[in-house]
Amino acid sequence: MLLKQCIQQLMQGQSLTQELCEAALTELLSPNTSTLQTAAFLTLLHAKQETAEELVGLVKGMQQTMIPIS
Repeated sequence: MLLKQCIQQLMQGQSLTQELCEAALTELLSPNTSTLQTAAFLTLLHAKQETAEELVGLVKGMQQTMIPIS
């Protein structure tokens, strides 16, 4: 699981790439992801202090999964 890799990196205080954050968000929005995994990812990301690259990746991931409303 990609999310598990991201959580491990964040636990070590490492920043994530834009691509990893984008893929992680897609996985976070999956119904198969537990609330514990979601909480761990978001808490660790915030505790480490989000980088601009990570935020861009999260936004791009959200844009890919959203449903356009017209």
